[in-house]
Amino acid sequence: MLRTYAKACAIWLCRFLYIQSFLSLISLPILIAWGLPFSYGTALGNLIFSPIIMFFLLIASLVFFCHLIAMPFGGGVWLLEHVSALWSWALTFSNSAWLAYFACPSKALLLLIPSGACLLIMRLAPYPIWVKSAVMTGCLIVTCCILHLSSYIMSPTIAVLPCARGDITFIYKHKRLIMIDAGGMSALKGVASWTQYTCVPYIAKAYGRMHIDDLIVLKATTTTLKTIIALHETMSIGNLYIAGQVVKDNQELAHTLASLPIRVISLDHDHVLLGNGQRGVRGTITSLSGTAKKHGTVRYMMTVDGVIDNEAVTIYPSGYTQRNKDVYN
Repeated sequence: MLRTYAKACAIWLCRFLYIQSFLSLISLPILIAWGLPFSYGTALGNLIFSPIIMFFLLIASLVFFCHLIAMPFGGGVWLLEHVSALWSWALTFSNSAWLAYFACPSKALLLLIPSGACLLIMRLAPYPIWVKSAVMTGCLIVTCCILHLSSYIMSPTIAVLPCARGDITFIYKHKRLIMIDAGGMSALKGVASWTQYTCVPYIAKAYGRMHIDDLIVLKATTTTLKTIIALHETMSIGNLYIAGQVVKDNQELAHTLASLPIRVISLDHDHVLLGNGQRGVRGTITSLSGTAKKHGTVRYMMTVDGVIDNEAVTIYPSGYTQRNKDVYN
């Protein structure tokens, strides 16, 4: 009796893993194309929480229909409150370590993943369920490994993201990502929407990561500080290079910034070294005119002079011209 029950549970578990692996392969290209993460614990989460969700939906449906016919169902409301409390308690154990971001490959490769999964499920039809489960799970693991490796190979060394009236330059060398804001973040109108729907998906699709090693701000305002704080809510930031006077002029935002695990490096000096001697990327951040005024607003300007693979690179703040350092476009 016990042996029969154990065999039935094993068959059910193999069938569950087989379906979950297939659905993960189907949804994986959509997540990558949208810059969303893939969770390694999808199967385990669905195994544990699917019964809770089904129970919640069942009780909610009963409460709804009882309300329609004016029938009291206080016990159902009590159950809904406790199931919601259980769900909220489980969410406190969430960990981003389970999430994986992959750089977006070509569209042909993205279409190949679900096409291969559909072809595989047809070819595996005559085989036992444990063989189907093992092959489909193995294909999912191999696909994730290939996508993970391609994130290092396909990521561009230098990329430019348009932002308001400026550009944001990304430099990626030796698994280190440098983000240089030439002043675009200082002119943003919708900080939250740009952060969530433009910048974060772009970094996820281009580099397959949620960490910025160095964030350099060449032209900073109060809006820039708000953008940095909003950006940190989604991804981690290692070093922040910014004019110290901007932080001092905004005490409330400076207090919020100080509470974040970000190493703030002041650019009040004439030259600040960048790269700490790392191979492939090195340079200095140089003060231009100190400050520039437009419409009564003080903006602090810097420039980045660096070397990437023995090639000189210079990035100026948006609107800056060498003939007139106080002119903005």
